[in-house]
Amino acid sequence: MNRRSARHGSLLLGIAAALLASCDRSPPDAPLPTAAAPIAFHSVPYWTPRYQVANSAIYVLNTDGSETRLTDGSASDSYPKWSPDGSRIAFVSTRDGDDNWQIYVMDASGSNQVNVSNNRALEYGPTWSPDGSKIAFVSTRENLGQIYVMNADGSDQTRLTEGGLGNYAPSWSPDGTRLAFMSSRDRNLDVYVMDADGSNETRLTTHPADDSVPAWSPDGRSIVFESMRDGNSELYVMAPDGSDLTRLTENSATDSNPSWSPEGDKIVFESSLFDNFEIYSIRPDGSDLVRMTMNSTSDHAPSWSPSRGR
Repeated sequence: MNRRSARHGSLLLGIAAALLASCDRSPPDAPLPTAAAPIAFHSVPYWTPRYQVANSAIYVLNTDGSETRLTDGSASDSYPKWSPDGSRIAFVSTRDGDDNWQIYVMDASGSNQVNVSNNRALEYGPTWSPDGSKIAFVSTRENLGQIYVMNADGSDQTRLTEGGLGNYAPSWSPDGTRLAFMSSRDRNLDVYVMDADGSNETRLTTHPADDSVPAWSPDGRSIVFESMRDGNSELYVMAPDGSDLTRLTENSATDSNPSWSPEGDKIVFESSLFDNFEIYSIRPDGSDLVRMTMNSTSDHAPSWSPSRGR
């Protein structure tokens, strides 16, 4: 049965159970391009909508093109983010209960997995400060999602945003002084920036369609984000003041969850360009689109390591 029939067929649950029992992640016959630095991502063993993470596990795409599985359990582990020195990975896990997403941190090898958020609410969207001392994240502990920051060990949890219909997807500026994020305070999603202490919030996008999931470039000169202004999710890049808007992708697929390479010369993201989600890279000017993974599974939320290796 092909992926399309698996997506639309009435026996989706049965197909998913079979794939869970035997998940094919064998490499393709033709070698794929290799990455300059490791890329972490989460993979779901059957086709899912973009935000579904059931039975997902975290993998690393190594620089030689091989893949290493880091988490292995009955829970769903997703949305990995590398620490600035490449030694640790923050991620989201449901191992404390399906209705209790928590932020975990582990070594880059997958060892020493520790719950650092420790709250009964949904906690997700972790991102490291440039010096590695703090993690910004989203929590629903006060109903709607709000952005918090904590020390990397989970201590000193502080709320940064207030009100609105929810604030999500924080991304640190490379100098650590500001955070880009998305907010639904204006009834649709837009990209904002604020100081690292939560002050001086500034709206960057004003399009009536949703603009979301910003990611700051390593040199601080650009922010990549996804937008629905073309009727489907495409990637755009802009200056940190909202000017110089440039469209990067142009297709009928869903292009989402962008992350910059350590040098800032490429952007890695997930796309449903060929039915199921795979990891792709593209240059900041929209050229040189390259497919990085080719699996029967659905691969999401890539995060490029700041250090070379593996």
